[in-house]
Amino acid sequence: MIAHTLKQSIRRAADEAARYGGEEFVIILPNTPLAGAQHMAEQIRQNIQALQIPHKSSKTSDWATLSLGVASCIPKQNCSPDELIEVADRALYVAKQNGRNQWASQEI
Repeated sequence: MIAHTLKQSIRRAADEAARYGGEEFVIILPNTPLAGAQHMAEQIRQNIQALQIPHKSSKTSDWATLSLGVASCIPKQNCSPDELIEVADRALYVAKQNGRNQWASQEI
């Protein structure tokens, strides 16, 4: 249900959502400024929250929630895909440390 909701949340043909790890997903939003990516992250967070998927083993919420790391860069020589993912991952951990069910962002 979460993967389907992520896929349904993106609208442009160039946007892509995919599983990146066990419980991790990546959403690529080409030609999107940081503010647009932040808006999309909040929309996706709300869409998942609205599903009210029970999460009995969670210590923080009765429902499945999302913590999101948002990263943005203007492509240039010193902004590699690996660096973009690393920055998004750091932002994700900030969102988790700040209480989960939220997004944090960083621009390269």
